[in-house]
Amino acid sequence: GAEGCAALETFQGARTPETDPKARGALYGLTLKHGRGHIWRALLEATALGTRASVDALTQGSEAKEDLALSGGATRSKLWLQMHADACGRDVVIGESAEAPLLGCAVLASALAGVHPSINEAVEAMVRPARRIKPDADAAKAFDALYDRVYRHGFSALKPLSHRTSTDARPETIERRGVVAASLLAADAGHLGDAA
Repeated sequence: GAEGCAALETFQGARTPETDPKARGALYGLTLKHGRGHIWRALLEATALGTRASVDALTQGSEAKEDLALSGGATRSKLWLQMHADACGRDVVIGESAEAPLLGCAVLASALAGVHPSINEAVEAMVRPARRIKPDADAAKAFDALYDRVYRHGFSALKPLSHRTSTDARPETIERRGVVAASLLAADAGHLGDAA
């Protein structure tokens, strides 16, 4: 993990499993020992745990542990794929075609054109897995603990703060009292009060 540094990945609002356009991402558990690597790791972990939360919601009540099929540019990262397998406790399967949306269109077109009798048969004929990433048992246990201890509670715990600080509020209701520069951390700490 990220040595106690954790994140909530809802930087553009939440869509699944809960829908909340005012949800905001967060970093928490930060201490002075944490650096950029910890923050990056926490963001990757949060994204993988967000995938888990979505998969859990979609498969609620089901005992089957189906594979996760991932596609796109992120599939070039072994770390990203392994984190998703570990966080979700499922095999991650990468298809032979790097262009999954185009392949999906071809599958549908072939079924509709009668090349294949059904969509299922078109999938059987045209979609082929190229790689399979299995979850690492120890890492999966660590992700389970992080999910149960921290991640599942982050959204609801931060919801009131997210809503109060959401930029979706009407501009006329926002009182502006100064400017915070993007380079605040590099500023002269002795004169920070002068900016407000």
